Amino acid sequence: MTHIIHLIEAKLKITNRDVVFSVRKGTKKLGELRVSKGNLVWVTGNGRIINYITWADFDSILINGGTLF
Repeated sequence: MTHIIHLIEAKLKITNRDVVFSVRKGTKKLGELRVSKGNLVWVTGNGRIINYITWADFDSILINGGTLF
């Protein structure tokens, strides 16, 4: 089954505002990926923040094949 991803953006241009990706599998909300200038945050479907990562750490993870260090 494919995942449905919706981009929720502010209607007005507001600086320092997160861009929020809502991720669903069917009708069940898996969570939200919140992207800001300083970091990435994954919030579960029930609203619990499960992971917080800076852009520098995200860069390291991608360069190192999925591991932080």
